[in-house]
Amino acid sequence: MKISIVYDSRTGTTAKAAQAMGKVWQEQGHECRVQPVAEADPASSLASPSIDYSSWVVDNSQPSS
Repeated sequence: MKISIVYDSRTGTTAKAAQAMGKVWQEQGHECRVQPVAEADPASSLASPSIDYSSWVVDNSQPSS
């Protein structure tokens, strides 16, 4: 199966997670492309039956009192 993992990462943590996910898929015998959003080709990413998008998250929640 062809798999595309497209990610955005500010500090590198999400990039490392995306690379690790890609490695697992490749070890299982799948063709997996891991790319940052800025470098991803929409046409080739959409050609994959499976697409994962990963991004960092901002937590603006306030602690409850």
